Amino acid sequence: MPTGQAGKHMPRGPLNRRNFISCLGGAAAWPLAARAQQAGKLWRIGFVSGAVRPPALERSIYAGLSHGMRQLGYVEGKDFIIEYRFAEGKYERFDDFAGELVRLKADAIVLATPAAVRAMQKATDAIPIVMGYSTDPVGNGFVASLARPGGNTTGLASSSDDASPKQLELLAMTIPNLFRVGLLVNPDSPNYLPVLKNAMTASQKAGMTLVPVEARNPEQIDTSFAALRRENVGAILVVSFCSASVSGLRSSR
Repeated sequence: MPTGQAGKHMPRGPLNRRNFISCLGGAAAWPLAARAQQAGKLWRIGFVSGAVRPPALERSIYAGLSHGMRQLGYVEGKDFIIEYRFAEGKYERFDDFAGELVRLKADAIVLATPAAVRAMQKATDAIPIVMGYSTDPVGNGFVASLARPGGNTTGLASSSDDASPKQLELLAMTIPNLFRVGLLVNPDSPNYLPVLKNAMTASQKAGMTLVPVEARNPEQIDTSFAALRRENVGAILVVSFCSASVSGLRSSR
C-alpha cells in the first residue's frame, strides 16, 4: 500500500482476540512491504489505543503487532520500531497523539480503537492509517466502501454490533430468570449508535429490559457500575469500545 493509498479491500469478520492480533500484526506490514525497496530504512509504526497501557505490554493483546511483524520476517529494532500511545480512556488525547506521530514521520499508524480514526485522518492524508477494527467504517464516513476504501485509511471491519443479540442470548442461557441487563457504553465512540440500536432491539425481542449507562473515561467507570447496581440489573454487557476504559482498572465491587 503506497503512501496515501489504502488497500483495495477491507476484510469483515467477528471481533475476537485472534482476528485483532492478526490484523495488527499483518496490517502494519502492508505499507512497509509496498516500499521494501528502501533497504536499510528503520520503519516507524505508530500504535494508538484508547485503553490503559498494560503493565506487561509484551504479554498483552497489543503484543500482537510486534509478534505479527516478526512472523512476517521483520526484526524489531532493526527493521521497525513501534511508537505506542495509550489514551487511558481520554479520547481528547487522540488529537495530540496524531500530531506527535505526524511530527515523528511515522510510516504507518495502526489504531486499536475506531474512536481515533477521525483525529488521525484530520492530521494526515498521506500516512497510511490501519484500523484494527471498526463496526461501520462506511456509515461513519471513515472509508468510501469496504471493497474500495480510498484515501489513506484501511483495516478490518468487524461485526461487533451484530454480536449483541448473541451476547444477550448467551447471558439469558447462563443466568436463569434474567430480566434486566445493564449495557455499559461510551457515547463518544463512533460505534455507539449501531451497537445500542441492535442491543435494544435484541433485548425487546427477548423480553428483557436493557439499561444503558454511559462511561466516557476510566474515571466514570465506578460511577457507572454503581448506577447499574441501583438499577438492580442481573448482568452487565460491556461492549468492545467501552472495555478500553475498563481495561487495567480495578473491578467494580
